[in-house]
Amino acid sequence: MADQNTQLLARLAQLAALTDAVTRLRENQDRAAQAAAARGAAEQLRLTAAQRATAAPGGPAATATRSRQPGVSSDLGRPGPGPVQGSPDSRRGPRR
Repeated sequence: MADQNTQLLARLAQLAALTDAVTRLRENQDRAAQAAAARGAAEQLRLTAAQRATAAPGGPAATATRSRQPGVSSDLGRPGPGPVQGSPDSRRGPRR
């Protein structure tokens, strides 16, 4: 069980590093909204890893990766990121 936790923490650290790289990429592309989203994802991954690292094995906090963190919307009915209706970007076709 401890080995699984160690592997999970390593994977979370790798994902946080990847989202940091995506953040820098989006900043360099002048895509502020996407950079902010990637930054938020990296922070969420770090928070989850910190909670998991300090949790007692088998305790309630050990399953925190399955529950929603404060400040994270679980509203699946709202539209995702994308151009605002009527904006110049909304008239473009799908990206290829």
